[in-house]
Amino acid sequence: MVFFLAVGLVACGREEEPIDPIVVNDEGDVELMTTIFDENAFPDSIHKELLQELNICDMASSDTSFFAECSPENFKVIPFKNGARVEDAFILQVKNGIVLKGEQLPLPVRHIIVFERTDGVLVRTNGFRGDLLEMSDGEKGRDMLLALYVKEDDVLFHCMFKWDGKRYSFDSVVAMDLGYENLRVIKESVRDSVSKEIYTSLVSNNLIF
Repeated sequence: MVFFLAVGLVACGREEEPIDPIVVNDEGDVELMTTIFDENAFPDSIHKELLQELNICDMASSDTSFFAECSPENFKVIPFKNGARVEDAFILQVKNGIVLKGEQLPLPVRHIIVFERTDGVLVRTNGFRGDLLEMSDGEKGRDMLLALYVKEDDVLFHCMFKWDGKRYSFDSVVAMDLGYENLRVIKESVRDSVSKEIYTSLVSNNLIF
């Protein structure tokens, strides 16, 4: 799939190099999210308890285990929903290159997984294969700017997703990186039409699940 717009991007640091976030809106509280996974401890013990509840990693380091340790070097728990406790609604950012319980191969890219508690059970509401660049105040929660890379086209898209009260919904593609120029913001006059085409590509490439 070839995209025709003359918009470029910065080298995406495809895996663990921090990606320079772009400012989508100068209004409101914008939090930059260039995660490097270098913390020594979780900011709250509830974060590790949530990982234990999800049962996707080992609770302690082991030389014999094939699976990732439940540590801040591999996972980051982020609250997002207005008025909700982190244990009832959170975004889980997962480092690439680690193996989760129930899987056989390492994750090739970072994952962003959104959970909300329903009837006492954590339920996945969204999943994305990409990197979290920014979070900003939305009407019903924290909106996300994600970097999603379509390998077959060698294009990195900066996409806005907004919390609608039940799940994150795709809003628009705000910028593109074609791999040979600097990151360019897509003009608002063509953003809607371009976003529809790109959204189809993101879904077909399983970057949204």
